[in-house]
Amino acid sequence: MNICPNCQAKLNQSSRFCTICGTKIDESLVKEKSNENLNHKKERLLDIFRKDLGIEIFNKQPNQSITNKELSRFLKIIEKKKGFQYEEAKRELITKRPLEAINPLWQLSKKVFLPENKKKDIYDILGAIGTTKVVNLITSEKPFLDENSLDYIKILLQTGKEFPMKWLASLDINDINLKMRIYAILMDENDSGVIPELLDKTSFYYYEEPAQHSSGKISLLGLVAGAAKEYSHYQQNEYKKLNLSSLATNPELSVTELENSHGFIQAYKEATMRYGVIKSLMNNNFIENNKNDFQKDFSKEIFFVSCLLRSNIPNSFLGNIMSKVNSRNKKNAGTSNQLAIIFLAESLIISDINQNSTIHSTQINSLLNFQDKVIKNGIASSILYLNYSPLIEPAINSQVIKYSIIPPLVYSSQYYDNNIVDSTIQNIIINGSKDDMEYLGIWQDFFRNI
Repeated sequence: MNICPNCQAKLNQSSRFCTICGTKIDESLVKEKSNENLNHKKERLLDIFRKDLGIEIFNKQPNQSITNKELSRFLKIIEKKKGFQYEEAKRELITKRPLEAINPLWQLSKKVFLPENKKKDIYDILGAIGTTKVVNLITSEKPFLDENSLDYIKILLQTGKEFPMKWLASLDINDINLKMRIYAILMDENDSGVIPELLDKTSFYYYEEPAQHSSGKISLLGLVAGAAKEYSHYQQNEYKKLNLSSLATNPELSVTELENSHGFIQAYKEATMRYGVIKSLMNNNFIENNKNDFQKDFSKEIFFVSCLLRSNIPNSFLGNIMSKVNSRNKKNAGTSNQLAIIFLAESLIISDINQNSTIHSTQINSLLNFQDKVIKNGIASSILYLNYSPLIEPAINSQVIKYSIIPPLVYSSQYYDNNIVDSTIQNIIINGSKDDMEYLGIWQDFFRNI
């Protein structure tokens, strides 16, 4: 077994890319990281994460009680003062670790106008106080704002206490590197109880600029506004998403490289990362006990069926989900449907490749013939990247916009021996526009240099 040098996820010995973060696996780096992990004496990734963040578990003495008067004085200083008095109060609280201070400090940290540096100090004090009470206080509520998530994780790591992996899986986090680390930890902890939390994040929804409250949360009104904006600018967004869909399944591009691009490909990559965790945790008992819940939501169901396909687990859900998918065959299927259907098609391809069969080729071809150009583009790209030979020629011929899948064509040409692809690239060189030629050259250089 190998370990990803970027996110520490467990990988198969033959893996060329990390299934969680997409990092290219350099054999020398893997050996170096493997030796490092031996030195850790099989430490949990949670403990390694603690070290990476520079967090130490305090050499804790027993919690000391303080009087109500002392507590009131400390809280007043923490909220109102600074300088020597402030530092002294903070030091006293960290040293004495009074249980009486937990709830008041937590409430104080919620005050809107409390400076950020004071909030961070309060988190340090809570981490120092430790105890299961602090853990329960934090994990009993989901962080309201994304930027609080790392702070809360740090408190939990600082306490040295166990905390529920289900809470960790439930976090809504935009930081892609932190998200990759969390996914790797969830795999390492091997708790199938987190699967429902991960499946709840499989909506595949994406809006160009959703309206938001000042709190950062997207409201129902915001979703409506986002949908209206997406529809009104459909033509503009269609071409952007069309280009991005040709990169969606690219195994050579890590999530980190793409995080500043667009939400469409980001959502797709995150779905792939979540799949990696769910695949490692899923078993037949879990499927049997939860199958009815998956069928209540289209995105959740399509993701669930995709996980079964990619894991080569027999299932009876595919016929039902294909009927639902085919009912969405429209010129503009909508962004969430586009992402979900591309993911499903790629899962069908991977299932066939894993089993050295073409049993799903008819279903894949039916999805390739969808009216929606973004879906056609994404599926054609998957076929080329994965070298699914039965449908390579139909994939190339399916393009409504000529030469719109140049990146996967170049990838296929450089990594596989494929006469049809090579002929298509020669045709671009002979008959393509100046822009086509420039785009072709960029991707040839990219794949040649990685």
